[in-house]
Amino acid sequence: VKNDPLSNNIFQFYGSTTLKMDQESVIQKSNVWTMIALKNGANDDQLRQRVAWALSQILVVTSKQINDIAYAEIYLNYYDIFVRNAFGNYFDILKQVSYSPMMAEMLSYLESKSTQFVLEDEGSFAYPDENYAREIMQLFSIGIYMLNMDGSIQLDDAGSPLPSYDNTDIQNFARAWTGFSRQKSRANMEFRENEFDKNRMDPMKIYGPWRDPYPKMDLGNGFIGDKVPLCVDLPDKQFLKTGAAYRLLGSGIKPDLHDQPQYYDTSYSVDDVKIVVLEEGSELKTLLSTNFDTIVTLTSDLSCSNTNECNLDTLRVIQVSENPRIFYEYVRPPCVELAFFVGKKISTEHTGLTGGTPSNYRKSMCANDKLHIGMVGCCIDNNATPKRFALNYCNYSMERTSHAWALNKCQSDIYTTGDLCDWTQVNSAWDCREDLPENWFWTDKVDCTMKAKGKLIQLYWPLRFDYGIYILNHVLHHIFCILTLLSP
Repeated sequence: VKNDPLSNNIFQFYGSTTLKMDQESVIQKSNVWTMIALKNGANDDQLRQRVAWALSQILVVTSKQINDIAYAEIYLNYYDIFVRNAFGNYFDILKQVSYSPMMAEMLSYLESKSTQFVLEDEGSFAYPDENYAREIMQLFSIGIYMLNMDGSIQLDDAGSPLPSYDNTDIQNFARAWTGFSRQKSRANMEFRENEFDKNRMDPMKIYGPWRDPYPKMDLGNGFIGDKVPLCVDLPDKQFLKTGAAYRLLGSGIKPDLHDQPQYYDTSYSVDDVKIVVLEEGSELKTLLSTNFDTIVTLTSDLSCSNTNECNLDTLRVIQVSENPRIFYEYVRPPCVELAFFVGKKISTEHTGLTGGTPSNYRKSMCANDKLHIGMVGCCIDNNATPKRFALNYCNYSMERTSHAWALNKCQSDIYTTGDLCDWTQVNSAWDCREDLPENWFWTDKVDCTMKAKGKLIQLYWPLRFDYGIYILNHVLHHIFCILTLLSP
């Protein structure tokens, strides 16, 4: 809203400098809304403003819950969701509202953590916040009773209303709202000097370790993601197949959709991080560098054309131009990862403190060997005992591959004809960035099985007896599916 100096009213903002104004900051968002509504109403956009206002009375955030009534920009930014989507569809509105840090703060699912994470991190039982899981159904969508097509309430044989959901559904859906956290703070937004780390503007991100990793049922006795392809069924070199997408990063190497340590953003330049530079003759490079479109989605399969893409299992960030340097990030199509599988052993070296004393220890787990989740660590001397050392090789920093790809690379001449092994220590190339908190490397070819354990049942049992039975049945269902798949 353009300031009018003659009115003696100046739009106040919080930052390194606070401008003075005659009006109280607590009402300036109302002033802005009124000015826009009246102006646009005069320009034949009154219907959009009315619809946006009605939506804002349904999907409500209040200053009492946000606890910062003096702010203006964060509330106006949230309100803009309804202005943008006034003539769109309700699904888009619900999605943008759900990713809004304002709604997450309002209904307390901000930084909600899975039971598994709390148990492993703190050694105690705690359950995901259920507030938004309940309100998105009760207030924002289906309501508490099932309805007929004419809007009347469905009744059971006794004439009582049929509920749309119960507490078990709420507890189950609460696990779907874990992991949501704020984006990092940035410039050019309103904040108090003592709240610079609270980004209430940008859509939230999902922090993987906090996310509940187990299957989640829907209201139709199916599973969320039932119609989405399995990740293990994605074709080889999916990054060159129809549907693969690439997002323009510009001259920076920081991806928006791939997780990476924060110090990458501040401590390393482009020259410090190993990046895949597409070579001349690459069909992918030609497609991306022709117009430098913001988002590029492949409409047909591409060939690796005897370029360096042929030596890659998957991608993160790629460079498509040298002068100027232009980067894209690869966006994998949506897919579902199964909670139970037969896989391979994966291990990590972890450096930390034990009783205040530096110590190293090793952790291992079973991982789905068909997914790109392990680093390549090749054992050159396969007969070394008792300690076996592996060498980490990579095509780019933080590269993850499938087990089969790692094994093929270790046994090839590229990596001096080694093999995967149950290593004791990994020596990493500096530009592969082994200095992550935990570096998971594929080990030998021994199969392992991720299956139901007593701890999994115990994890949810304190909730309620019938919910414990629900989880038990849920686990047994997966075991039955696995046995069915494995039976001749």
